[in-house]
Amino acid sequence: FQAEDGIRDSVASRGLGDVYKRQAVHARTGMGTFTADELSLRTAAETGDSEALVSCVTGGNGTGNAEVNTRFAGGVTALMLAAQRGDTEFVKLLLLFGAKASMLDDNGHAASWHAKCSRHGLLQEMLEYASSLA
Repeated sequence: FQAEDGIRDSVASRGLGDVYKRQAVHARTGMGTFTADELSLRTAAETGDSEALVSCVTGGNGTGNAEVNTRFAGGVTALMLAAQRGDTEFVKLLLLFGAKASMLDDNGHAASWHAKCSRHGLLQEMLEYASSLA
């Protein structure tokens, strides 16, 4: 039993880091169909890969059909994932591409809350301001 992620299947669980990996799989299989660009958007947000973000949203080497406000497992968006990591520059880029700071995940939390819980106070304030403009 993995207490960190609540998964009982010892083959499927590899510990705490497995939580995000399982969410991506869940997004493909249990929450609907996502384009390759939308899945690339999630990966870019998790890793801070700005070039991949630009590519999957604007075209670049991808098809450019990723919706920047796509909701993944748990209702999280790329903006929320970047806020959790405290990546201010990536968050700014997402906002420029039209990410909505006021969107809520399945638990009713906005990106600013994700920044706050990860102790990124300045980013939290920036997202609260962006949310107030919507």
